[in-house]
Amino acid sequence: MNIRYRSRWVRVVARAAAAAGLSAAANAATDTVTLTEGKQEFAPVIYAGLLTGVTGSVVPTTLSGGKTISTLAEVSQSQSEIQVDGFKSDPGQSWLISVPALGVTNTGAKAMYNYANGKATWVWSAEYFGFLKQAPGTKIPCTIVHN
Repeated sequence: MNIRYRSRWVRVVARAAAAAGLSAAANAATDTVTLTEGKQEFAPVIYAGLLTGVTGSVVPTTLSGGKTISTLAEVSQSQSEIQVDGFKSDPGQSWLISVPALGVTNTGAKAMYNYANGKATWVWSAEYFGFLKQAPGTKIPCTIVHN
């Protein structure tokens, strides 16, 4: 392949990749939920936000696509996390695009990611939503942007 045609081919591939990225972002779902702040201490750890079956709640409970949020919390000012249940297979870290809450936006790309048994978890160290500063019962609007 001569250099002139290779250069053109590289531009075509780069444009296609850029278009695919724009398409994925354009197809993202945005779910707005209301988190009712809960707090639970398991000395020395304090959870603030939602820990299903323990403290807090979220409405609506189901995201578009049928997934549910089981954890949306800040843990003792050491990390923030979200866990989403209901996956039949690993959705990958890129499933979660962002979670804006209380003026803080955590992105899926910057999180530590884990998947096991239908549950995907994104954890951010040193990037806090500020849930620990809220009183129990406070209603907090949150947005979950995902693929």
